[in-house]
Amino acid sequence: MTATWMPREQWDQLLQGEACPLCQEMEVRMEPDYADRYGHTITTLDTSVFRLCTDQFSPGYSVVIYKQHVVEPHDLPAAEQAAYLADVMDAGKAVQRALGADKMNYLLLGNGQPHTHCHLVPRYYGDPAGGRPFLPEQPVPASTGELLDRVERIRAAI
Repeated sequence: MTATWMPREQWDQLLQGEACPLCQEMEVRMEPDYADRYGHTITTLDTSVFRLCTDQFSPGYSVVIYKQHVVEPHDLPAAEQAAYLADVMDAGKAVQRALGADKMNYLLLGNGQPHTHCHLVPRYYGDPAGGRPFLPEQPVPASTGELLDRVERIRAAI
């Protein structure tokens, strides 16, 4: 993880949706079995794409990506805000149910990718962060078999 901002011009382009990595492959990410180095698509929801991340520092770590380029969720019309929040809640409930997490953390950041998306971080009693946020700096990749098993378990729970 870098501690410095990207060049201002690059940041401004991302804010405008130019060369946004989350937008660039959105259509292909919506395919049910799409996988890339970042993760596996679990399913497409009403307003978003739900993906299990390759980095499994916490089993079930996933992301819910809004289908259109919108920087802040508060910029969405009220009905779209509600629909996106419903997608996030459905995804979080499915991860918790499928993998037995004790608690779910929902992170709406966008500091590196200014495109509305929510990180779902399942929390399990005894994880390394105790009573504080859990975002390790080093990724913990899961095997393809582990990822596919989790994808299927979460799909069955949604």
